Parts: sequence; structure tokens; C-alpha cells
Amino acid sequence: MGKFYLFQKNANTPLSLLFDHTSALEQMHYQLLKHVMRRHGLGVFLDDPLHGKHVRDILRSSVIFTDMGVHNDFMAQFKNLIDSGGGSIGQRQTIVCQALLKNADISNPVCSFMCSWFLSHLISFFFFFFRRVDRFTFRHTGQRL
Repeated sequence: MGKFYLFQKNANTPLSLLFDHTSALEQMHYQLLKHVMRRHGLGVFLDDPLHGKHVRDILRSSVIFTDMGVHNDFMAQFKNLIDSGGGSIGQRQTIVCQALLKNADISNPVCSFMCSWFLSHLISFFFFFFRRVDRFTFRHTGQRL
């Protein structure tokens, strides 16, 4: 766990109390991310009746896993997914997003602007590509991924 998290927890700060002493900063980031997405017209992804919960779960778990206090949990899930042969499409989507965001978060202090730009565009491309594949699959098979 980072020093900031331990300070928040030990001091019983309002942020830590609000989120029950569990990844308080990351949970705040997740709530802000949802708010910003809705404000900029991306709420349709969050509120989609078929896939909204899946998108919210991916976003939440990706942001929460940037908390170094749960790093070992992330690594264990990653290893289990690899050992099991890759898991479902949903599990693969989730682990890719978690790994990308975790990598971007860890590299914040030393990452150049171009590296940050590349990672953000890679994440955007992933969501764009998945949406296109999902539409194509639905159009030709009548089933969502």
C-alpha cells in the first residue's frame, strides 16, 4: 500500500471513511471517471442495458487495481487467467484493461509524454475496436460477445 493510502486510513480522513478504508483514492478516481464520461457523452457505454454493467465492472476493476495494496491480488488473477488458457472474452477484456491502466499508472513518474500519449491511444483503440467487433458479431450472428 502506498503511503498516501496508509495516511488516509490511519487519519480516518473523510475520503477514507467515505470508501470504507478500501482503495479510497482509486474509488474516488472511478467515481470521477464515470462523472466525466457522462458529462462528455460517454454515459451511453456506462448505461447500456446489455453491456453497461460489464463496462462499469471493467472500469472499476481497472482503476482499483492501480492501488498497489491490491497488487498481489491482480498478479494472482493474472496468473490464474494465463494458467487456465485465457478465460472468457469478458475476462480477457478485463485483464487487458487492468494491465494497461496499471502499467500507465506505475509509469506515471518516469513516463515521457509520448509514452503516455501512446498508452492513452492504445486504451482508446481497444474500446473502439471491441465495440466494432461486437456490432459486427451481433449483425451477423444475432449474439453479443
